[in-house]
Amino acid sequence: MSRMYLERVALAHLEDNTEELALEIVGEELEERGEPEQVLEQSEDRLSQKGQNSVKNMVKRSIENQFGSNYAFLRELVQNGRDAYRAEEGKARVEIDYESGGNERSVTARDYGEGMSPEDVVSKLLVPMESDKVEDLDSIGEHGVGWFSTLDAGDAVRVTTGDQEEDLKSTVWIVEDSEGQRKVNLNVSDDGFEGTEVEVLDLGRSPLDKNLSEDVVRGKLETLVGHANPEDVEFLLNGQKLNKKAAEFSRGGVGTTDEGSATLYFSRTEEEDLSSSVVTQGGLKVKELGLSDYSGLPEIKQDILRNLDRNFGLWIDYSNDFSLDKGRTDFAAEDRDAAEAALEDAVDQFYMERVLDDEDLLRDLDLDVTDELEQMFTDVFEQINNNGEERGGEMDSYGDDEFTPSWEQNGPLFQELRTVGVKDWLKDRIPSRFKNEDVDVEEILRQIERRKANGVRFDKENFNYKKEIFTQKCIPAERDGEPSQVSLGEVLKLYSEEGADRESGEVILGDIKVSEGHPLASKAFEKINDLEEEREHYQFLSGLKEESEELYRTFSEFLFGAEEGVDFVIERTSYDTLEETVGEQNEGEAYLDFLHISNYINDFVEDALDLQGDSEVMLHYDPKDEYTNNRHLAHTNNQDISFNLAGSAYGLVREMEEGFDEEEEYRRFIEKVEHVIYHERSHIEHEDEGKAAHGESFWNTKEDLRKNVREYAIRNGRDIHAEIAEQTNLFEGYDHIDARELGEQIERQKQGITGYLRSKAPI
Repeated sequence: MSRMYLERVALAHLEDNTEELALEIVGEELEERGEPEQVLEQSEDRLSQKGQNSVKNMVKRSIENQFGSNYAFLRELVQNGRDAYRAEEGKARVEIDYESGGNERSVTARDYGEGMSPEDVVSKLLVPMESDKVEDLDSIGEHGVGWFSTLDAGDAVRVTTGDQEEDLKSTVWIVEDSEGQRKVNLNVSDDGFEGTEVEVLDLGRSPLDKNLSEDVVRGKLETLVGHANPEDVEFLLNGQKLNKKAAEFSRGGVGTTDEGSATLYFSRTEEEDLSSSVVTQGGLKVKELGLSDYSGLPEIKQDILRNLDRNFGLWIDYSNDFSLDKGRTDFAAEDRDAAEAALEDAVDQFYMERVLDDEDLLRDLDLDVTDELEQMFTDVFEQINNNGEERGGEMDSYGDDEFTPSWEQNGPLFQELRTVGVKDWLKDRIPSRFKNEDVDVEEILRQIERRKANGVRFDKENFNYKKEIFTQKCIPAERDGEPSQVSLGEVLKLYSEEGADRESGEVILGDIKVSEGHPLASKAFEKINDLEEEREHYQFLSGLKEESEELYRTFSEFLFGAEEGVDFVIERTSYDTLEETVGEQNEGEAYLDFLHISNYINDFVEDALDLQGDSEVMLHYDPKDEYTNNRHLAHTNNQDISFNLAGSAYGLVREMEEGFDEEEEYRRFIEKVEHVIYHERSHIEHEDEGKAAHGESFWNTKEDLRKNVREYAIRNGRDIHAEIAEQTNLFEGYDHIDARELGEQIERQKQGITGYLRSKAPI
């Protein structure tokens, strides 16, 4: 077991030969474990007492200058614990333990991440200013001096870490002796160890608060890691979770620049500890949000942030792309402008996506309707619309930026703004007060129906209408046989969850009976009756946004198996020909399943829209998709949407084969069917215009398609749920068959084929 002075190794840094000396010491220690004194003697003469004192002073000054806090070591422990995990390893777990007994106190941090080799222990822990994090933007911080804040927190530090590749366990003790000198004892064994454990011992002698306790440590840690996403990392103190604050916030907007991103979160919670605004990076606190962080923004955006700070819990989380200063308490000077630009974009998105469609937010933010406010929205709106209408080289979602889905999500809002103008619309949305008699019950019910169709359970917080009318108990009722009163909100909630039965002029909703004679209840029930007839069709035809890239991947992976580099096209091949080929070879049934459901959807839409397609289809398999790097089936001719459904339809087939365990799964399946129909049909409608499949033109086309198909279904009594259920029962799983096999089968069935097959050797 070797012993060496930390300062001797540190001084080597000043002599510009840090790694040579450090690795020489470790290398010889590993090679000659039985002769530790030789290692000590080799470098004893390299360091004078004056040199040791110089290094010690340099380290202490570095800690004081960079951290300025006696508790900086806690930040270092949790930061390094989280950084020990890489994204591909899944959820991180960092365990902190605090123990006290008599005058002795200790803090231990444990992770199960990468660990360190013996060489890493020396270069990362025992050499000042040495760290690999300078090049790694996934790990925050630029210098390893932060480690010495941990050394300065106690009389002794023990680090146990594992090198999983070599199955080695390194244990290093760093102890300060009676003369104030730090000494190191490094032991390397082949016991193996997962991750890293850092113990900071004898905290009682430190200049920390003499009243240091578990509650103090918990408070400091909750401030540091409380906002960290619990889906990514779990921080624990003595077994209790620390990062719980994120659940109390809603995402308001994401701002993106070339340098990185900022996400704005806000909370309506009444808890006092959320009143101060915080800046984090990857969920770990950097600082409190101050005026200087957004003083360069336009005045209206400063107002939004100030009012959020005043009336809500506000939290800004930045990506790890922005550099922090050495103390990790602010952004590095060179990145501050980029961070502010990302925040400005986040405020734009928050305003456009959340504020404009939420009366409560508009009221609580207390914003003046000014020309500047109008201009702010107009700029964002035009950017969304222009990006949605432009074709970026392809007519699908590849290459579209984050603005393009907005027409799908906010089409009615955008159209209304176009009609009435931004300023007039805003004035109507910010009334000085609310009155019950002004409530539009029909609009409330329409909102409820839309949300129910989309699977949103009733909750008054989900709606943008006057809370007073939902909470005021003014409707006569009977609850468990006793006279009572209920609010409209409770009535509609029970209707949404329980349904309703009628009996002698009363409506039975769960455990209450409500009189139909009350004006407010009467109007509500009248509207409910009108909507009941169309409920199932409305659910099927509700507008939804569903990305299909994952379905493309599912399609290609199942259909083509592991075959690489195949490129084939079956052009103008009829369904009958493909059916004959598959039938005779007794392989490739999955292709027929795909055709079967595609044709069903295609025929339904063509009947509804009075269109006439053809029975020929075209498959195109591209092994080198430049956008997704995944194989998929591409679009067909513009006369028929059967194979324009592409990978999305095959994804639907796979889901049908697997069946549905819950009603919610089935509802989502139908939503996917609906999205595929309208998205792909709108491609055809606009193919000659050279536009992307987003933006106002496509939104209008999809709205028209939905309306026409909905009316057709109601007029002809088509029960979409029953028809889809019938299709579901027809399918079962099949073995894989790749594209080349199918091509060879068709070659063997060439007689009678209406088109041709083209194949290439693997590339």
